[in-house]
Amino acid sequence: MSYLTYYSKPQLNSIINSVFPEVFSATQYQTKSSNFSETDSHYVLSLDLPGFDKNEIELSTEKQSLHIDAKNDDRSYSNTYNLGDLDYESIEADLTNGVLTIEFKKSESTTKQVISLK
Repeated sequence: MSYLTYYSKPQLNSIINSVFPEVFSATQYQTKSSNFSETDSHYVLSLDLPGFDKNEIELSTEKQSLHIDAKNDDRSYSNTYNLGDLDYESIEADLTNGVLTIEFKKSESTTKQVISLK
């Protein structure tokens, strides 16, 4: 006779954390909800980061990438977005009600241009 036990995700995370407390952390591997939208002139990235204050989040750019690092006593989050050719000087960010919103303009070379046929 075979016994199978099914665990919910919170139960499984609890078991993993009890067996491997230093190796695995359920909060470290949680997926954050994000939304990426585009208009003709800019991009907007919205990311759910509940439980973080503005002073616990660091944004940086390097080689056409945006790095987001958030860390406090309870959790951490880190991700890199490869964004391509943008106007990195125009980036604006805001954290409101646990949602980080980052808006940046497209560079002149990435804005849509209509080409007329001859």
